[in-house]
Amino acid sequence: MSRNIIVIAPIPSLPINDGYSYYFMRRIEYLKKKGYKIYFFASTSTMSKGSDFFELEKYCEKLQVYKYVTLKNSLRYGKIIRVLAIIGKFWLPIKVSMKSSKKMKNDILSCLNAHKIDAIFIEYPYLLINIPVKNNVPVILAQHNLEFNKIKKMSAYHNIFKKMMMLYESHRLKKYECKNIKNNLVSMYTFISKENKTEFENLYNVNNTYLLPVGYDMCTRCQSTYQKGKIVFVGAMNAFQNIVAIEWFVNRIFPAIMTSFVNARLYIIGKNPDEKILSLRSENIIVTGTVDRIDEYINDAHLYIIPLVFGDGVKIKTLEAFATGNIVISTSIGVEGIDFIPNHDYILANTEDEFIESCKLVLGCRENYAHLAINAINKMQRLYSWDSILELYEDKIKKMDNRQNL
Repeated sequence: MSRNIIVIAPIPSLPINDGYSYYFMRRIEYLKKKGYKIYFFASTSTMSKGSDFFELEKYCEKLQVYKYVTLKNSLRYGKIIRVLAIIGKFWLPIKVSMKSSKKMKNDILSCLNAHKIDAIFIEYPYLLINIPVKNNVPVILAQHNLEFNKIKKMSAYHNIFKKMMMLYESHRLKKYECKNIKNNLVSMYTFISKENKTEFENLYNVNNTYLLPVGYDMCTRCQSTYQKGKIVFVGAMNAFQNIVAIEWFVNRIFPAIMTSFVNARLYIIGKNPDEKILSLRSENIIVTGTVDRIDEYINDAHLYIIPLVFGDGVKIKTLEAFATGNIVISTSIGVEGIDFIPNHDYILANTEDEFIESCKLVLGCRENYAHLAINAINKMQRLYSWDSILELYEDKIKKMDNRQNL
């Protein structure tokens, strides 16, 4: 028997070239394979480069796209009415106000009336604003992480004015989440990492949570060859946490490496490199921008680095590094939320001195650390198979409400 579901989410990038799109599309592909009929209500910025809608439509019974204008672009292009509309809802976080759509809410209500909908799946709490309040359909929210806490952490890296604005936004988002919890809008919250899940439960005193980790499709056994001195980092290079991480590595770590390994090359791989990242380019630092296939760049790496100093949840880049047989050096933040063990699966380095020493050891004799890659791949195959993760997820959804024929 077919099952009808509504999905409300930011539009993913297709072909997939970022962590969110990868995590989202693997779930959509699985649900489609299991016979779910998907009614997709997609939110996207008017300034986004868009996606391959034809590719996305093949998974959906119906795809409706709603465009919003960011506050930054409203100010830039003089759209004063839109600015006033966003600011006028001062009780709402800015992202929530921007993505509030009366048309989307009405269209979702029409879909609920026209079809027997078994569940509503939502990505991120910002889009909850568009749910018709009076419905008896289970709502599954992919919370991902603690969004308000993420904004709070990021504020520490900005000037005092922007910091105060971000802290206020964090406060409003926390209040918004509290209100949704009190109103029982969500039947189940899903999280990528155990740490975020536990923190959310303790903060809001809720237990309708579920751990839905990131999986990975394929694992190689081990690298057979590698380019000596090739260091790689992968991530969306307009993401603030990645910019801070790479600036720290380039300014504090890489010069010390170059004193011992003059032929070392750092490859910064990822879409939309920020101007700060582009300015780092040199003979020894290569900024690729968007690439067709990331594996072509990382399969022959000497070393894979994850020098994140802040961030929440599981990073796709981390699983990708382990799945492709790389030797990984990471901060604690980089491996947050996954069951990998320092000195067994990867090398942990949190300080400047630890990172420099670890990089030099691996660059000096990679063979001494090959066992880490083998251990990590074995663990990936046991714990992070998408099929096993999503089968358990579907079982959980089916048991959520006995009144629903899920």
